[in-house]
Amino acid sequence: MAKKTKKLLKRSHRTLAKGQAPRAPKTPVLKERNSEPVPESSLVFDQRLHPCLGFIKYLLPPFDSDEGGRDRLATAIRAALPCEAVSIFFVGRDDDQKTFVLKLRSKSGYKETYRDQRFDLDQASSLASYVYRTEEPLNESKMVLSQRNEIPSSPLKFFLPSEELRNVLAVPIPIPLTNALQNCYCGVLQCENRAGKSKDQPFSDSDVSFAITLASVIGMLYCQSTYTGVWTTWAKHRHKTIHDFAEVLAYNVPSECASIFVKETSGGNSALRYSGGVGYKDEYEKQVYPLTNNPQHFTSWVATRLRVPVRYTEPELLKKSEAGEFPYKGTCRENIVSKSFRNLIAIPFI
Repeated sequence: MAKKTKKLLKRSHRTLAKGQAPRAPKTPVLKERNSEPVPESSLVFDQRLHPCLGFIKYLLPPFDSDEGGRDRLATAIRAALPCEAVSIFFVGRDDDQKTFVLKLRSKSGYKETYRDQRFDLDQASSLASYVYRTEEPLNESKMVLSQRNEIPSSPLKFFLPSEELRNVLAVPIPIPLTNALQNCYCGVLQCENRAGKSKDQPFSDSDVSFAITLASVIGMLYCQSTYTGVWTTWAKHRHKTIHDFAEVLAYNVPSECASIFVKETSGGNSALRYSGGVGYKDEYEKQVYPLTNNPQHFTSWVATRLRVPVRYTEPELLKKSEAGEFPYKGTCRENIVSKSFRNLIAIPFI
């Protein structure tokens, strides 16, 4: 045991033996840097953030069936800002288990009719869907919103007790990934009617910083909880085949399709062979991608040339292929049961 630790223990024992209360630790004092005072906004920011962090656990998957528990985070954010209403949406499968929507997971300050809100990702009348698609924070006053017809803000006022929308702050909830997979989001944090602000005033800059930071923390913990849930599900799975893992992967991403290709070597030649998947036509199970010095398929190109995760929409794939950056023949939708192809994530095993 270190000498310093022993001295501290002896001092504590002597204090308690005398019947005295132990001395409280010294409170850290914020010092000025270069003789400049600490900005007041930074102090307020810390004070508002901390009370919210303890309630994030109620929002994480597997989602708490107690709706009151889930709403604690939105209530804490609403009090911290403060503002009239706060809602938090996460991307998830709709009831049909096929389409993906923004589901309301936590709310505070709305009318009862707002309880079970969910929006299609491309829904034109939803502000949350708009922010999710644009992948940019939105902080506008009613005056500015009335001049920007592309932002669907009008329906919001019908769910507010005041029945008036003065301003709105909405930020996408990011997923922390590698540099190759930046700008991925799992939901939206939305706040309406900042206290003390009129209809021609947006939320303050410190409010925006607070919301962006909190959204980042929510996204990080959401991913950690999701990853834990995936591996817990996999550990309990009865069969544990590659096909079964593809099903678990597709359900938790979530995505319509998921396939896993494994490297095989025979006679000195290597190739990626389809080993399991979900959402594809039966004939795709015979798919093989040769691994050569000059790969002719996108899958083998990711595995041999790029060797890092990638994320593209189909228009991006076509554009890069036309520019000669990599081979893509535009045949993805031919292998999918729904014959629909919008985007993909490809991750090589290294």
